Amino acid sequence: MCDAVRSELMRSYRLKEGVLMIQSGPDASFNFHTYRVEYSGRERTQSPYPGLDEFKKVRFTRDVHFGEAGDEV
Repeated sequence: MCDAVRSELMRSYRLKEGVLMIQSGPDASFNFHTYRVEYSGRERTQSPYPGLDEFKKVRFTRDVHFGEAGDEV
């Protein structure tokens, strides 16, 4: 999402912050949850998103992720 905003609207969108707010849900109790996700220091590069195929492999090392290793996305 950030890459799309950067390419179409604002080249520096959230590049310095490395932070997004995401929401998931509803869960089994019909609740929604908001998460603050952030790239770690070593992940903060000019292009931190490695592309979908690589992201599927490394997403389990991130601060917030869904599913388990080996799950298809």
